Amino acid sequence: MTYNITNDNISIKKVLDLLEFYKIIFFINNENSLVGALTNGDVRRSIEKNIDINNLVDKIINKDIIYAYIDESLEEKIKKIDLLPEDYQFLPIINRNKKLEKIVIKKDLLKKVNSVVLMAGGLGNRLGEITKNIPKPMLHIGNKPILEIIIDGFKKYHFNDFYISVNYKADVIKKHFRNGDDFNVNIKYINESKRLGTAGCLSLINENLNEPFFVMNGDILTDENFEQILNYHIKNKFEATMCTSKYEIKIPYGVILSDADNKIISIKEKPIQKFNINAGIYVLNPSILKYIPKDTFFDMPTLFEKLNELNLNIGIYNLETSWLDIGEPSDYYLAKKNK
Repeated sequence: MTYNITNDNISIKKVLDLLEFYKIIFFINNENSLVGALTNGDVRRSIEKNIDINNLVDKIINKDIIYAYIDESLEEKIKKIDLLPEDYQFLPIINRNKKLEKIVIKKDLLKKVNSVVLMAGGLGNRLGEITKNIPKPMLHIGNKPILEIIIDGFKKYHFNDFYISVNYKADVIKKHFRNGDDFNVNIKYINESKRLGTAGCLSLINENLNEPFFVMNGDILTDENFEQILNYHIKNKFEATMCTSKYEIKIPYGVILSDADNKIISIKEKPIQKFNINAGIYVLNPSILKYIPKDTFFDMPTLFEKLNELNLNIGIYNLETSWLDIGEPSDYYLAKKNK
């Protein structure tokens, strides 16, 4: 804890002593109502104005501080905490009678409750000798393995709880990440005794997931805003969202369109066809888990086909930034070159 809550009837000198141990002091009156706050910088600026440090602190308390009401939504609280200056990383929460209820730390308020499942159990056969002794998600791009780059991408948007599905060379992954403490995240492992596909391993999650969660292949590189994807999923009330990337195929010949009588309708010279392809990133509601068979190979496209047959509300999210699937040696070398 780097803040303190104290009464407003103490001296400035006492506050200076407290600020040796705390980043910020919040003040309440005898009725437990929030009065204001002070940082070391606030007090030092007051001393420069020749204020006697033996005076009561109420003379210099910063009363113009940002706070939130306990009954405000999380979205409203986040809007307020984003307004905090650098030396105020703490948001007081009060009730409608101005009584102080608690202090929340900015990083804790922003932290997402949504889990992220990363698929890292594949063999990586298409990479040949490159993955002979190391699982594909642990191949280095720059000074970090792919899986760590993915985790960093989620951390940027305050996702901290991860499951990593492992099978091939699982010990390499576990030795690097352990429980996630060294990376300031929480990591648990889904141990596949046999390959279960990109959806099948979800049946092995033993804990109850109560919020929409991400599933992502462990060999994908993207700069996408994961918070934006989650918000899109929630806003559209999808049961499942599949992220897609644009893929173009240029046909190197003129393409002829004709009718049933072989009469030419049109000629398109070297046309480019565009497709939405599966980008290997998904958001699923916990209710979807009941459609995944236990201990059976089951891929994500099969799951989406099943959900579509059940007429559930599923959709796509078109990625807006770079995306690369490390599927072939050429993809790996391209990623290393561009890093």
